[in-house]
Amino acid sequence: MKSRQITLQTQIPNVTNVHLRIILLCGLVTAWSSHSYAQRPQVLGVPGATIVTGYGPTNLWCEKSGHVVRVQPVASEPSSWAHHVNVTLSLDGQVIGSARLRGLGRERIATYSVKDHEWNEYAEVLNLWSVSVSADGDKIAYVAQERQDSAALFVLDRKSGKVQKLATSAVSVYSTPSWSPDGKRIVYQGDVPNNDPERDLRAYRLMIVDTESGNSVQLVEGQAPAWSPSGEWIAYVNTTGLANAGTVVMKIRPDGTRASQVLGPSRTLMGSTKLYAQAPVWSPDSSRLLLNEVSDWDRWTMNVILLDLKTQKKSTLRKGGPPVLG
Repeated sequence: MKSRQITLQTQIPNVTNVHLRIILLCGLVTAWSSHSYAQRPQVLGVPGATIVTGYGPTNLWCEKSGHVVRVQPVASEPSSWAHHVNVTLSLDGQVIGSARLRGLGRERIATYSVKDHEWNEYAEVLNLWSVSVSADGDKIAYVAQERQDSAALFVLDRKSGKVQKLATSAVSVYSTPSWSPDGKRIVYQGDVPNNDPERDLRAYRLMIVDTESGNSVQLVEGQAPAWSPSGEWIAYVNTTGLANAGTVVMKIRPDGTRASQVLGPSRTLMGSTKLYAQAPVWSPDSSRLLLNEVSDWDRWTMNVILLDLKTQKKSTLRKGGPPVLG
């Protein structure tokens, strides 16, 4: 979601990010409840992959083996929400991390079993921003805003219900944590200290935190990270910070080496910059990425791009639909 905020700023430089947050949240609540967003999305057809697509807990779909089923909302949930929560899929494609609305700004962390088609609910959280399930499905990382100006990264043990506050320093509220395959580390998006996101589009960095010690290290400047199933790479979105320069998709080793651009900014036939939003989504064998290329700002629809990292072949799987989330 943070990438959405930054890339919008490159298109509308006279509008502050604070205003954009309000516009986005209000606009998305309206859009999610509209008829067009309630339609079943087109099948992407990526062999062997489970794909989650939609607009968070308000309108969520799961694709597997060529079939698309609606996951949220269920009959007991309201049709519109006042707060957006970033939804993710575990690396094994078995568990969706989401939330269930409880009213007055409170959400209950929830997971959905793709195999069993069952929901489980956990802790109730104030100002929940994102939910991410570990590869083995045993733990949940989430970002919540405890106070008006502060966010923190937490880890919840699904079996015991125990909650650990893992990181508090400069955690971005728009961060969607991504687990390493072994569950020992989490990469997340953090704010750069003393930088003003309202003026500096590069005021964000990727951090890696050790789940045992809680020690965090800075990886690279960027946003919207996604750890590969192989554990060898972290893909992310970055921006040059220049107006109308667009965004690029990058990858880097978890130790901070071999950072490289896998897809640069491009332009439409009309000359406008194509922008990538949300975190990249890895294929199960870590050889390809699903990317969300913004197609319509007002309706927040995406062209879903499949990129082969070895051949650099880029294919458009779907035009003008909901974003791919996991």
